[in-house]
Amino acid sequence: FIFDNMIWGGRITEQPLTDPDGVALDQLNRKLATDPRVESVLLPVADGLHFVRKRGVKR
Repeated sequence: FIFDNMIWGGRITEQPLTDPDGVALDQLNRKLATDPRVESVLLPVADGLHFVRKRGVKR
């Protein structure tokens, strides 16, 4: 999966993060980064791209 706009124009780093949309993006980014079932990379390009793939998939 590729998720777009995951840094939300840099606003995702604002503390405290109070906007509900920003909180949801932050929670999703953290979940994807720590989920042992997937490999993920968050690229700080433009508004952020988060690449995610399932671990252990044979090609």
